[in-house]
Amino acid sequence: MTLSEAKNFYREDEKKYELKENKQFRTWFNKIKKNGYRTYFELDDLQVLINTIVNWYELKYPNRALDIEYGKKDIYFNKFQSEFNSLSINDLLYHMSNKSISILEARYRSLIGGNNQDRAINIRLPLKMDGNSTYFKNPELFISADSLTGRIYDNNNLEEYLNDKSINIIDDEDLDLISLYKVLNNKYKDDIDSNNLSLTLYIHDCDELIRKYILELVALKLLYSKNTYPEYGYVRAKRFIDEFNLAFFLEKNINLNLSSKEIDEIISKNYHKEKITVSRMIEIENDIKNEKTDLKQYNKNDLDYLSLAFKMPYNDLLQEINIYHDERFFVDGLTFIKMLMKKYESSEEEVRSRLIDVQSIIKYDKKMNSKILKKRS
Repeated sequence: MTLSEAKNFYREDEKKYELKENKQFRTWFNKIKKNGYRTYFELDDLQVLINTIVNWYELKYPNRALDIEYGKKDIYFNKFQSEFNSLSINDLLYHMSNKSISILEARYRSLIGGNNQDRAINIRLPLKMDGNSTYFKNPELFISADSLTGRIYDNNNLEEYLNDKSINIIDDEDLDLISLYKVLNNKYKDDIDSNNLSLTLYIHDCDELIRKYILELVALKLLYSKNTYPEYGYVRAKRFIDEFNLAFFLEKNINLNLSSKEIDEIISKNYHKEKITVSRMIEIENDIKNEKTDLKQYNKNDLDYLSLAFKMPYNDLLQEINIYHDERFFVDGLTFIKMLMKKYESSEEEVRSRLIDVQSIIKYDKKMNSKILKKRS
């Protein structure tokens, strides 16, 4: 990419990987908690996980190493790159907290104690008593399952009860929690309360969704990192996805199913944009003023300008600028920009871009008015 294209590339970064600013994720996260999801981490813990992996991959594949891959010679550090390449996912995990590892493993979690890295979980299955069962004195069944795979390895208590009820025993050595839930819900819902099992499965589904989303945000942050170039950020992001998918499948039998579709689409976009002229800006501003904005008459650059102009109207912004100039001894530029960001619910890049455009129009108008006055005189 050229410098101009790179600027346009970074300008489109929505920074979704900064979770405190990611309203969509925070809304969804609060919603699943209301629906019964139990969390053992905060948003800050997820942010730490994102940043840790990003820092690791920028360390593992530094710009120097990628320079060499692109054909540049490095007489000082070429021999050291093999040492960085040998760094594995386990080396990365070794530097992580237990909480971060738990988020990545997304094990099934017990509702009756234990911690997030237990190899086994226990689940209570209350009986719907009919007064005739020999289990009347012990109205709950327990099953144990592998926390990573969900495979049930101790269901004797359940089998004994099913025998007592003269119901066919579940005959499946590889029975897992999902299969068990389907069986109980379809055949034994009048005998066994499966709500605890249902909640366990819901929490696990949420854990897996969070893991996938967070890891794909890692890829986005690697792509948009300003510590490098867009092309190198893309290489790191792709290698992260490929390496994580492979390592977690081979070493933990976990299918992450991370996709590179989003970063592929982002890097393949055309970021070459012709600069819109000030006279064209004024034409569009007049169209907005006179309510004659027929979208068919605009090209892509015009539409980009139009969208910001609607979001931050020229006259409103002109008034804000005049107020700022009157109070500039009391309000610094950064505070002014942050105030506009909050007022118009816009990013810093959008506000700065719009201010530059408005100031360009102001200068243009002054210049034109000066020429008119000279002609008259």
